[in-house]
Amino acid sequence: MTDRHDHGAPGSTGGPVDHELDFRGIRTFVVGLAAVLLVVLGLTWGIAMFFKGSLLKKDPAPAALAEARETRVPPGPNLQANPSADMTAFRTAEDLELAKWAWVDKEKSVARVPALRAMEIVLSRGLPAPPPMPSPAAAVEAPR
Repeated sequence: MTDRHDHGAPGSTGGPVDHELDFRGIRTFVVGLAAVLLVVLGLTWGIAMFFKGSLLKKDPAPAALAEARETRVPPGPNLQANPSADMTAFRTAEDLELAKWAWVDKEKSVARVPALRAMEIVLSRGLPAPPPMPSPAAAVEAPR
C-alpha cells in the first residue's frame, strides 16, 4: 500500500490537502447556523414588537387640558418673583461696584481700585516676594 499525498495542482503553492475534512459539510453547517440565528432573532424581534404594541394600547392617553401645558409656579412661599431679573440686577450692581474707585479706610489710606486697574498695577509692579520657607528641622519640631 502506498500513502497518497496530493500536493495540489501542478504549479500551485498550496500545501497538502487533507481529504478527511469535509469542507462542504462545514460550510453547510455554518450557513445553516447563520440562517437559524437570523430566524430566531427575527422571531424574538417580532414577539417584542407585539408585546410592546399591546402594552402601549393599555397606557392611558395624556391629558389634553390647557392646565397641563401651563408652567406652574411652585407652592409658596415664593421668595423671588423673577429670579433671572434679580440675578441680572445683582450682576449689574456688582460690575458697577468693581469698576469704581472708593475709600475703604481713609485714615489708613486703603482704597478700593477697579479690578482692571488693579491688574495693571500688579503687572507693572509685580507681586511681593513670598515669605521664606522654614527649614525642615524647624517644621518637624514645631508640632510638638
